Amino acid sequence: MKNYIIGILILFFVLICTGCSFFDSRTLNMPEKEGRGFLSQLQSYSQEYQYAAPWDKEMYERLYDRASKKYTSVSDIKGAIVPHHILGGELIAHLFRNLEKQKPSTVVIIGPNHFSRGDHRVLTTSHDWKTPYGVLSTHTKVTDKLLGAGNVFVGDEAIKEEHSVYALMSFVKKSLPKTKVVTLVLKNNMTKQEQDELVSDLIGSVPKDTVFISSIDFSHYQIPTATEYHDQFSYNVIKTFDYERFGNLEIDSIPSLYVLMKLMEHYKTQK
Repeated sequence: MKNYIIGILILFFVLICTGCSFFDSRTLNMPEKEGRGFLSQLQSYSQEYQYAAPWDKEMYERLYDRASKKYTSVSDIKGAIVPHHILGGELIAHLFRNLEKQKPSTVVIIGPNHFSRGDHRVLTTSHDWKTPYGVLSTHTKVTDKLLGAGNVFVGDEAIKEEHSVYALMSFVKKSLPKTKVVTLVLKNNMTKQEQDELVSDLIGSVPKDTVFISSIDFSHYQIPTATEYHDQFSYNVIKTFDYERFGNLEIDSIPSLYVLMKLMEHYKTQK
């Protein structure tokens, strides 16, 4: 059976987004320990873990329940595009529910570095992720290979604050408890050469069954008619792999999309 780019051809979302943040605060429904708030814990444990957010099991269960009733199943997923905005939470749940039977050993999550934190254009972390479903392990062997190639750099502080990646980690752990994750955040000023080198580095570093997920939000702060126009345009560009029109896309991370699509071309999973 052919592989599907679930986020491109099946789960492509026409989100009427009002903003980009998954939540405005990392502290919403976070755990407390010994009477201390989450931010105090984060300082204590920051050298050991990254933290997923929001910390709300009931919310995730509701999203999964609604997704199971609303969407049909898809199999043989190699790559996907999902939002990191809570308005698209059902779509994220749908993707990961479909991956439960596939059980990939590794998931690579690629997202924008929204505020251009850090000194380098591609950042990662070797830390594991704490989620409300337990600890999600980082694939340190893959991460070390990427770091060794010289195009990816450690950016723990930047990733700690980056909702494009921390918003997805609880979904990964809930659906794929034994899967390991590789986290990448990309600045929008990456050159085409840098993007192509990252694609090559990933191909040479990950296991064969790896699934790649780009965490991208589409139209922002627009009236519904403008949102519909821009999202339909984006859909057409993605469906046809029309790189020439990438510069006109209303999305928050063209590099995250470019890297995903080039990976799909390599694995011959465009359809």
